[in-house]
Amino acid sequence: MPKRGGRCQGRAAHSRPGRSRGGSSGRPRLPSLPTPRPLEKTPPTCPECNKSFKSQWALVVHARSHTGERPFVCTDCGKCFGRKDHLLRHRHVHTSEKPFACGQHFSDESHHIQSGKRLYACAHCPKAFKDRKYLIVHQRIHTGERPFACAHCPKAFKDRKYLTAHQRIHTGERPFACAHCPKTFMYKKTLRAHQHIHSEDQPFTCAHCLKTFMYKMTLTAHQRIHTGERPFTCTHCPKTFRYKETLRAHQHIHTGNRPFACAHCPKTFMYKMTLTAHQRIHTGERPFTCTHCPKAFRDSSTLTAHQRIHSVERPFSCSQCPKTFKYKKTLAVHQRIHSGERPFTCAHCPKAFREKKNLTAHQRIHTGERPFTCAHCPKTFRDYSNLTSHQRVHTGEKPYKCSECGKTCSQKRNLKRHQRIHQSLSTVPEGRQ
Repeated sequence: MPKRGGRCQGRAAHSRPGRSRGGSSGRPRLPSLPTPRPLEKTPPTCPECNKSFKSQWALVVHARSHTGERPFVCTDCGKCFGRKDHLLRHRHVHTSEKPFACGQHFSDESHHIQSGKRLYACAHCPKAFKDRKYLIVHQRIHTGERPFACAHCPKAFKDRKYLTAHQRIHTGERPFACAHCPKTFMYKKTLRAHQHIHSEDQPFTCAHCLKTFMYKMTLTAHQRIHTGERPFTCTHCPKTFRYKETLRAHQHIHTGNRPFACAHCPKTFMYKMTLTAHQRIHTGERPFTCTHCPKAFRDSSTLTAHQRIHSVERPFSCSQCPKTFKYKKTLAVHQRIHSGERPFTCAHCPKAFREKKNLTAHQRIHTGERPFTCAHCPKTFRDYSNLTSHQRVHTGEKPYKCSECGKTCSQKRNLKRHQRIHQSLSTVPEGRQ
């Protein structure tokens, strides 16, 4: 009976001609085929922000950050959460439960070292962490290390996630969309704050003015208006503030930091609201409309100032003459007539001016700059008022009306010249009329 091994060799030789195991037949050895690799699974990816996840469930939980869905509701206060574990942790606030018992008690796991679970302890403070990477990030609070630097400005951060969030200021990315309206936001917390507009549940009421709020912390901040409390103090000057955000914005004055960059031009700003108002120069948007006339404005403060044109109110009085003014800054400029002050001096000639805008317009005589171009013809102008005046030639607008005869003029100086006719007629003796 032939050996099994020999039979297998014979079968192999029969099924694969030209291949020899021993290599003694002299036939050429064919290259072996590569072992087929198993197909790699594509990780679940978020269609909104392109983040990938280990499991489909992790993607489902993440998607709630874009949709704003918060399916886990606290039965005690109505607060909603995107994750069940966040709800369970929140409920300790109502039950006063202290689940981590040893020598001390904590309602939040992040402040406690539970035996066998939080092995990475900070050498500088009592905090401990489950994972070494969280300890490394935490220790940067003590060392001051900020390894994640922004490529667009001098700012640096302790954690990559803060850098990612910060860079949206420069890129303009707004990945968090409201499910109820077209608004989008740079940060998840801003989206959450915005979504209260769409919710009717406001469980926290102010005892002073009966205003209602979604969150207790918002009520606490609001109550400072009534109590006068200003707990946030600037380290550079004696100023104090009701809100931490206002303090942060104020500190840019001392640091010179201008983190808000315009995407259309090189300008940078200290405050986001100033950037938003500035960008309307590029977009042409004028969302603030006057209720008395068709005029619209880029920001609410300019609208407020404009509306005094329609009002008889002139709250600012000069202490040296009977004149009154609608605006405080107009009074300040007027008072320089009495004081003789001309703080704005030309660098090219001895002339000085009471207002900065007059100096800016004057300096264009020396530089030759004419930045204001007519949309209807090639003419250019040194200041905006001359352009506005010129454009009436094309539009036919005549905004200046004579109170005596109703004649209208396109220029204020033409109206004054015309009104002299009425003045001269009123001074002519009766016999000569």
